Amino acid sequence: EEWRTVKSDDTSVQTAHPNAIEIRIDSMLADQTAAQSFSDARLTLYKTARQMATLQQWLAEDQVDLVRPGAVVTAVSGRWGYTAGKLMRVAGVKLDQATRLADVSAWG
Repeated sequence: EEWRTVKSDDTSVQTAHPNAIEIRIDSMLADQTAAQSFSDARLTLYKTARQMATLQQWLAEDQVDLVRPGAVVTAVSGRWGYTAGKLMRVAGVKLDQATRLADVSAWG
């Protein structure tokens, strides 16, 4: 067979978002089991609601090198419903070296 097709569905997502589009991902995976695992992992990733946020934070000297793209931070904000904290992945950082005020773009 020249290519394989696998599919992952979640009826709870389809019910909640009836106008959502189908996502098709091409890969180089030849093994059907590996392709199904990959498809299931993408579904788990995409079915969860995510937000993009820009956070401003003064960083201590020892934090400057830790807050970088790919790092995970905890955002706490009553205004956005994150009173218990929300784990977010850092997408980008703009740092004022003189004041150590960071504008952090985070996703999660």
